[in-house]
Amino acid sequence: MSHDEINREAVDRLIERASEVLPGAAVVSAFSGTRGLAPTMVAVVAAVPATVVVMVSIAVGKPVLLLGAIAVMALTMLVIMTRVNATRVVAELPSELVVLAARRGDLSVLRRVADGLAIEPGGGRAWMRVHVGDESLWVSRPAFGGIVDHLVSPGGPSASST
Repeated sequence: MSHDEINREAVDRLIERASEVLPGAAVVSAFSGTRGLAPTMVAVVAAVPATVVVMVSIAVGKPVLLLGAIAVMALTMLVIMTRVNATRVVAELPSELVVLAARRGDLSVLRRVADGLAIEPGGGRAWMRVHVGDESLWVSRPAFGGIVDHLVSPGGPSASST
């Protein structure tokens, strides 16, 4: 996928879910992002404790501790994904953006933003850092880059300077 393309199936699902939470609103498009640690940092932070357990298992000659390393890594990922990071869905309406919080599969309105969004420095080819209202989100460029680019472009309905 190029940076201008979007994952249409994912966008359609998000539009449908946002429309359920915003009855009567004309949801034009939507994208999701993660507030918190950068996606690469999640992997690194989860791997560090497991690496320590692997080193200990090698040092003491007990390969059974490798199962402990897997458990430590899984537990660390679970804590990060449920306590540190939070999923947000940004729904585009004709005159504003609505930031929705995703908790245990349910969406709820966090805030309405009239002044659009901005792409922050950072990210890379796979991820972009997007600022919407008080939220700074990591957004998948291949899945939602086209929508974000549209919203910050001069012709976009919720344009903002970058």
